[in-house]
Amino acid sequence: MFKFIYNILTTTIYALFNFKKTTRHTIQMMNEIEQKYNGKFSKSLIEKTSRYEGIQQIVINDAFTKLIGRQTTDYERASNKLFFIITFLYDDIMDEKILTEDDLYKLLENPHENPHDIFEAKVLVDIHLQLLQRTKQPEKYTTTLLAIHKAQKDSLIQFNSQVSQNELLDIVMRKGGYSFLMCSLYIDLPISKEMENCWYHIGSMLQFIDDMYDIYSDLQEGIYTFANTTTKYSTLEDTFNELVKQLKANIKGLPFKDTLKERLSIQLSFIPAFGVLALDSLKKLMDQDGNFKNFKDYPRKSLIIDMEKLSNISRLITKSYKIGKAWK
Repeated sequence: MFKFIYNILTTTIYALFNFKKTTRHTIQMMNEIEQKYNGKFSKSLIEKTSRYEGIQQIVINDAFTKLIGRQTTDYERASNKLFFIITFLYDDIMDEKILTEDDLYKLLENPHENPHDIFEAKVLVDIHLQLLQRTKQPEKYTTTLLAIHKAQKDSLIQFNSQVSQNELLDIVMRKGGYSFLMCSLYIDLPISKEMENCWYHIGSMLQFIDDMYDIYSDLQEGIYTFANTTTKYSTLEDTFNELVKQLKANIKGLPFKDTLKERLSIQLSFIPAFGVLALDSLKKLMDQDGNFKNFKDYPRKSLIIDMEKLSNISRLITKSYKIGKAWK
């Protein structure tokens, strides 16, 4: 109990102290890019990038560098910001059809041959080339980037109501997994298959959890996910529990002392705890046989989980403790 309280309190205090600072630096970096290429990012793009980059940097990146006795460096943090900028910019380009899939692929494959003069294309190429120089694993960067592009391209099947659950789960795993694997390529950590698996499964789990929280908004946009097409609660719960089991095994398999892995488990216990909160909320919607109605038939308020409520924050900490204790 003491270890959990100590690690959670130190992580929370560190996060509260640094979140505003890292968010401000991300916005400043994006403003400098706008000036360099005489263009503008959308307000939503700036907000998403600065918010999610800050959370990921503090909660996950710094947790992993503690395995080797340090915080992330300024250089690593700058690389992480660049990756989040290009990630959300890529999403906007795809969603708004600013460039075709074929054009995007050609830009990533041959960035020095950019025929497009628009702001988004110039920024995409610039950041892509910077990241390629920043990583110590350029070959891994290239193969992972292409895997992300393929996952994004394949995710277009999520607009098809006839898509199967197996296909949707595959999209969840690859979209989240490869994106987080890419993040690890900008941090100077020991290279191993175990480390690679750990980052991939964190990303997959986060994408799965995100889809459970976004059931309402995804349906509004006509996006089908594993979460919002599931008909039985047990299917959702069993799939999530398997992801938790895999992540636990991956952390235990890391080539570090048990005390260091225990601290990492505690710091990362917030991730599955968010998933358990979502499951608790969705469990209330099932009927006596454990089945869901079509999620479109539920009122919005029953699909929304307000994580700003103190009661939900308290429940999150409690569930994090239980998960961290079970992972020992």
